[in-house]
Amino acid sequence: MIGLPLYIISFVLVLPVIKGQLPSYIVPCHLGADFSECALKNAKAAVPSLLDEYSAGNLRLNGTDVVVKGFENFEIIKILYEKENNVLGLELSNPLLEIDFHINIDGKIGGLAIEGNGPANFKLFNASYVYKFFYNTNKKDGKTYASYDKDDFITKPTKLSIQIDNLFNGNKLLGDNMNKVLNENWPEVLNELRPVVSEVVGSVARRMLMHVFRKVPLEDLFLGY
Repeated sequence: MIGLPLYIISFVLVLPVIKGQLPSYIVPCHLGADFSECALKNAKAAVPSLLDEYSAGNLRLNGTDVVVKGFENFEIIKILYEKENNVLGLELSNPLLEIDFHINIDGKIGGLAIEGNGPANFKLFNASYVYKFFYNTNKKDGKTYASYDKDDFITKPTKLSIQIDNLFNGNKLLGDNMNKVLNENWPEVLNELRPVVSEVVGSVARRMLMHVFRKVPLEDLFLGY
């Protein structure tokens, strides 16, 4: 098993939403039998505008060494909303998501020691993603607003490509051999790094949703709420 302490500074993403007013590219849907179909259609139409807002095709997270490439490749497969449980869920797919970041690593894999401090690159191929956003509600001026409670982001790639530089104080031979071992054992590596990968990617969805939820009441987002 690997112990991989990763130090990633929190970042802030700002979505320009006027208080109480939906962005033009977000179209509300009526709660009911056709909600999922309506939400899926409108969400797909809104994605290009969201990506333009964030330049998310090559997203650099402010204040960090993390760059996420490939957000434009995300396809929304399904949208689920459980009003009674205060849960909004997304199922997505992406053929290639790439994460560049700085890693501080010190641990073992397969009995082999690994240590280093330097740039890293992960590529997640043909992955499915499930994101669930749990929220609390509060009333203000007769309207219902959502506040963040917790979220969950599951990543399931068919392959993970790994490249970590400056392993073993820059020893190229040892570093190349270790990268080979990591790639051969990528499922185990992913299990160790899954919380960090989920946080990096899930944070984008979380902050986008929360900036809207803080400004726009649920009655205006979900018609018939």
